[in-house]
Amino acid sequence: MTVLQLKKPIDYACPDWCENPDHSPGELGDGPLHYGPEFGVVSVQGGAGDLHAMIGVGDDTVFIESPTTLRQHAADMVRAAEWLEANR
Repeated sequence: MTVLQLKKPIDYACPDWCENPDHSPGELGDGPLHYGPEFGVVSVQGGAGDLHAMIGVGDDTVFIESPTTLRQHAADMVRAAEWLEANR
């Protein structure tokens, strides 16, 4: 006798914060990639239990999973902007 173990069905429902409910079939591997708000060069995305922020500058993108790291980058950006303003 063969016993089959079925995987838990994937929940494709979007969380309340998802701003793009139309997911393409290519994004549906382990579930859709949800797109949250964008804050200038910072965007928020998440999949199955994986919520992260991304900072995109030019062609480069930095993935950030920790809110503490994101706060540090934000503080660094503010300090850099203040320095630029003071030194122009």
